[in-house]
Amino acid sequence: MDEFAERVTAVREAESWLGTPFHANAAVKGAGVDCGRFLVEVYRAAGLSVPEKLEHWPIDWAHHSQAKGEPYLTIVRKFALEVETPGPGDFALFKIGRAHSHSAIVVKWPNVIHAMCQGKVERADASKAPLSGRAVKFFSFWPE
Repeated sequence: MDEFAERVTAVREAESWLGTPFHANAAVKGAGVDCGRFLVEVYRAAGLSVPEKLEHWPIDWAHHSQAKGEPYLTIVRKFALEVETPGPGDFALFKIGRAHSHSAIVVKWPNVIHAMCQGKVERADASKAPLSGRAVKFFSFWPE
């Protein structure tokens, strides 16, 4: 599959999760997923190389992780490239709490799809609350 097809597949797969309730440490379409496992399942379905298993994370880990650095960034940097400008199918990591701890798949920046805590997988405009004004880093599986 070429880059364009992989990007389209990733966005379509993300859309197929819309409405799935947020559930920490879960990854079952229609039943429950958190933002990290949402990325893994979407990219796996698109045929990309992602971690096979994610460790258990307490739901509030980012509010207490300053001494531990940026664990989510450390994991992400093992399989994706940091980019300046995201394209469709890339993903964003937002700083919430003390670390980059919330992810979203880019449809067309600033439009994203994400699994929001206390909510569900939904479309969002990252230029509006609750994502606006947060530090954000972008990552891709495809070289710029």
